[in-house]
Amino acid sequence: MSDNLKNTSMELQKVFPLFFKHLIRADQKQIETGLNRVHYEILEALEIAGTDNETLTLSVLARRLLISKAYVTALTDKLYREKFIKRVNDRNDRRNTNVFLTDSGRKALSDYQNYSLEIFITRLSELCEDDLNRLHASIKTIREIIVTIKI
Repeated sequence: MSDNLKNTSMELQKVFPLFFKHLIRADQKQIETGLNRVHYEILEALEIAGTDNETLTLSVLARRLLISKAYVTALTDKLYREKFIKRVNDRNDRRNTNVFLTDSGRKALSDYQNYSLEIFITRLSELCEDDLNRLHASIKTIREIIVTIKI
């Protein structure tokens, strides 16, 4: 393993906790709704699947989010109780349950995305223009590179 590869990996390990601590930590909206970040990731995955006319099962959701099926089941139980998702048994395989976003779930996701954007704007507004430009360029570069990594 090259030093560059190891150093880059170590820096990534350090930056993600900072990212969550300074930008994404639990906020008032999560406290009010009782939903955590992963709940919203599930809603977002279902929204994307819906626009692609794709059906997602609990197992597929777990694989996409890189979490256990048991955890996805617990999370979707809460989303189901809140009427943010609906579950439909797969006609071709009774062992599978398909999960779909409801209109209420779509609204909850949209509200959270708007709220999160406002949080980001508020927190990033503390940066000077030069730092904001550097951060923007860095994020754009990181995103371009990361999407090329095969999962």
